[in-house]
Amino acid sequence: MPAITAAVQRCLAHQLIHLHRAVSRKDEAVPQGLSDDQAAFLESAQVHPCATQVVEDAMMYTLYTMTAYCPITRRWWLVKKRYSEYHAFRKQLDALWVHCELKMKADPLTPMLRSIMKMPFPRRVYNGDSVYIIKERIRVLETFLRKLMAIHAECFYYAYQKLKLDEPLSPTFHAFHSLLQTFLGVPSDMLDLRAMQRMLNHTLDKPHGVDADEACSICLSTFDETEGEAIVQLSCSHLYHRDCVVSWLVAKKSCPLCREDVDSGSVL
Repeated sequence: MPAITAAVQRCLAHQLIHLHRAVSRKDEAVPQGLSDDQAAFLESAQVHPCATQVVEDAMMYTLYTMTAYCPITRRWWLVKKRYSEYHAFRKQLDALWVHCELKMKADPLTPMLRSIMKMPFPRRVYNGDSVYIIKERIRVLETFLRKLMAIHAECFYYAYQKLKLDEPLSPTFHAFHSLLQTFLGVPSDMLDLRAMQRMLNHTLDKPHGVDADEACSICLSTFDETEGEAIVQLSCSHLYHRDCVVSWLVAKKSCPLCREDVDSGSVL
């Protein structure tokens, strides 16, 4: 059974049948944010940062590829963005942050945005991407992406609290959540709060077993021989070591066995 924390299990123990009903008090079992286990999961997750020079319409730019994770559903997927896309996204967040600081000071969304905007961010340059600039951007953008992954999970709990109390979500939250999901390229089956809840319930109800004699077809080591290494299941259902297959997918974009196009999966 995946290492889903007891807090999350209690949070969803009643199968969320009262999601749309008002309650007389706040459910103390609902976590306020990421648990220690979930934070550790994000901290230890390998994002496999990679920078590739791309030529398009006679113009060259650098494409930064990293792995995003959801600590709630233990799903992962690839995020491929140019620096300019990160910069434009941050400018949009800045506008929302200013609005929240002025109009929604006491709302939990405000410190979420504040924590993002206070993070270091690589400066813009206008004379091309040198090796030094690319390395520095990889380092800073990796930390920035990890923060966005944590905030994406925090949004789940924030929205859950509101719905549990039958309180509406603000238009600003909807704008921020949509902006964040679009930028991260969240898989379509995770775009809705209820979909994430169903996925987590499915994970809790149907833990995945791994045959100890089964081998990773990339490194050829059995999963029993490499006990302790993270194992992932691709959308095509094939299993691999996480570090083996993510490195493969960054370059190949298809399952090593069936050649199906994949860019996401689950950590078992």
